[in-house]
Amino acid sequence: MARDRMRLDKVLFVPAGEPPHRSRGPFACAEDRYRMVKLSLPPEGGLAASRIEIDRPGPSYAIDTVAELQRSRPSAEFVYVIGADAVLEIMTWHRPRELLDMVDFCAVRRPGARLTPSRLEAIVGREAARRITIVGGPGVDVSSSEIRRRVRDGETIRFLVPGPARAYIEEHGLYRSLES
Repeated sequence: MARDRMRLDKVLFVPAGEPPHRSRGPFACAEDRYRMVKLSLPPEGGLAASRIEIDRPGPSYAIDTVAELQRSRPSAEFVYVIGADAVLEIMTWHRPRELLDMVDFCAVRRPGARLTPSRLEAIVGREAARRITIVGGPGVDVSSSEIRRRVRDGETIRFLVPGPARAYIEEHGLYRSLES
């Protein structure tokens, strides 16, 4: 949806190498997350997994990723696609004002998400809110934390996670315990 709405030529899926906001929990390592992203993408063009944050040492800050992408492709226009829940927390990110000035955003709404233009403006300010386009998302209201919880609790994730990624999770025993 975001790709069509924003008329994007290509969408990069960027798993975090070292997520700075992540607390303890049943998480997969960066390499596993990258492999699951690759397994989840359809073979047709326009969608790709990127190792940009995995291959860079230290915490994975969005501002560093955007700056690196902009340096590597100075003539390209980038749009940062983000979930509605994450955009509501963007002011807690590393150097959020600079990031909001660097790149346009596309916030993808999930069913039940309470993201409105006025709420967004109250969080990031009027000028920054103008650079964020809110689009509808898929009809499934599920988050990555919900997927991890379901796996940990032995519940099915069928129809919520693409088959190859689901098989990878099962084969590698991901998200079963706090040590994953």
